[in-house]
Amino acid sequence: EAFRHDAAHIPPRHGDRWRLNLNRCGGRTNPQFSTWSPVHTPRPDFHVPEDFGEVMFSEESVRRKDEAYDPLGPFGGEPHLRKAARCNPPQGGRR
Repeated sequence: EAFRHDAAHIPPRHGDRWRLNLNRCGGRTNPQFSTWSPVHTPRPDFHVPEDFGEVMFSEESVRRKDEAYDPLGPFGGEPHLRKAARCNPPQGGRR
């Protein structure tokens, strides 16, 4: 419903392209910002359409070229067993 005024049609059709970004703000013990598409502003600003990524909708299934995909890559092991590294808070953030 939220996009009904901006989208040509809902649900999207095969070949439609939408610009969007996925953002994360937070972390009580480790405050940080992260985005799917990089934001190019001095301070995190998630409302800059020029920095949005693009998704294309398709009726076709998409397969990975590498069927043996390992999301942990060269790190291996179980994520919950790995020791987390310290991250610095964003500039101007809490300490």
